[in-house]
Amino acid sequence: MIKEQEISDPNSCLNRAKPGEMVFVLRAHDICAPETIRQWIRLRIHSGKNDPNDRDIIEAENCAAAMAEQRQYESMKRFLDRSRKSIEADIREQITDNTPEL
Repeated sequence: MIKEQEISDPNSCLNRAKPGEMVFVLRAHDICAPETIRQWIRLRIHSGKNDPNDRDIIEAENCAAAMAEQRQYESMKRFLDRSRKSIEADIREQITDNTPEL
C-alpha cells in the first residue's frame, strides 16, 4: 500500500496494530522487499493461516508485484538518465573537437 493510503485508512494493517505492538515496514526501495513479501505469503499459506484467495494474500502479492515494478521502473529511469548524460557529453566533446580555432 502507498504510505499515505496506509496512514489514512483506519482499517490498514498499520492502523490495526495495537498501541505498543511492534510492526515492520518494507519499502519498495529495498531490493529484497518483493521476495520477502512472497516468502511471507508462502509461509502463511503453508501454515494454514491463510488461503491463497484471502484478501490479505492477494493484497500482499499485489504489493510485491508493484514494488518489483517500481524498482524496475526506477532502474530503467536511472539507466536512461545516465545514457542521456553520456550522449550529451559526447555531443559536447564532438562540438568542441570540431570547432575551428580562430
